[in-house]
Amino acid sequence: MSWAVESFKTWATWLAVLMALVAGGFYYNNFHDGDGAARFIFFGVMLGGIAYYRRVALKRKKLALQRAIECYEKMLSKPAG
Repeated sequence: MSWAVESFKTWATWLAVLMALVAGGFYYNNFHDGDGAARFIFFGVMLGGIAYYRRVALKRKKLALQRAIECYEKMLSKPAG
């Protein structure tokens, strides 16, 4: 999967977190029901954990790719023989 797709999925997850938290606030404001609002907030927190995990995993993949590229360039710069 490309970096652009991974980044898009991560940002889309953060957007879903924001939407869930805002929806929880609106739900509580309109219906004064803490249980219903708590569901939205719990869902937002769960998505937040997923988004954070995706961000950390993507950061690790990018770092591993950079290290591999550096090693490859170092190998190419050595004289043959």
